[in-house]
Amino acid sequence: MTSANMPTAPASRADAPFSSDSDSLFRAYVEAASDIVYTLDLTGKFTFVNSYGLKLIGADNYEDVVGHSYLDIVAPDYQQPTLEVFANLLKTGELRDYEFAVQTRTGDRVFIEVNGRLLYQDGQLVGALGIGRDITERKRFEAQLKMFSKALDTAHDSAIITDLQGNIQYANSATQRMFGWPPARLTGVNLEAFFQKRDQVHWLLQQVDGQGWSGQIVCQRYNQHPFTALISVSPVYGEDDETLMAVSFILRDITQQEKIEAELASKNLELARANRLKSEFL
Repeated sequence: MTSANMPTAPASRADAPFSSDSDSLFRAYVEAASDIVYTLDLTGKFTFVNSYGLKLIGADNYEDVVGHSYLDIVAPDYQQPTLEVFANLLKTGELRDYEFAVQTRTGDRVFIEVNGRLLYQDGQLVGALGIGRDITERKRFEAQLKMFSKALDTAHDSAIITDLQGNIQYANSATQRMFGWPPARLTGVNLEAFFQKRDQVHWLLQQVDGQGWSGQIVCQRYNQHPFTALISVSPVYGEDDETLMAVSFILRDITQQEKIEAELASKNLELARANRLKSEFL
């Protein structure tokens, strides 16, 4: 990037670290930080990485990183986007909450969320400062949550999570199919819309005070047509396993099952009548 492309007045600037009296103070701060703190020159080479950062990327010593390009530690599938982000930082002076993956020396992937700003020394742009946070566990949790959501969406049964007042926080695709609900999001809709009587929902919510409840109940579709469902109501607790946070509902439409059972009962009656007539004839 030529000097003509670099900003003359930074939107957000910081003086370059390790200059005069700020050297020891800066080192003491960044070495105690629980985030990765690093500086780059204008070509993208590391000029500093704190101890936490070295440990995070699995570097044996300072010289393994400083003087080398930041791309050396960026996972291959993130290198092109990261190049663009670094160029944009030099152009605009802003980098906020950028997420990318680092490839450690052992081959593991560590996800980092970075905020950056430009570094100036004596009024001249000399590089950039980055502060990154390890978000690997958060990304893993998000991936598991996404997989869990996909699994629920492919389920045949309706799965619903509400708050303690019955307002829907989550509903899978089967819920819309079962209740004939339009494509609009169900989030925020109260569970009362699925029942003919409001006191049914109130009673169901009361059952979470114990171990929950399962049984047969009459629901209604979006067109207010009633149908019978098997329902399981369970409490959802917080991280302390004591605070009740939400309520889980699993519903199965047994309309077809009831129809089959009714047909079988009718056939059994006809068979019993035929056997009785046969016995009387004999």
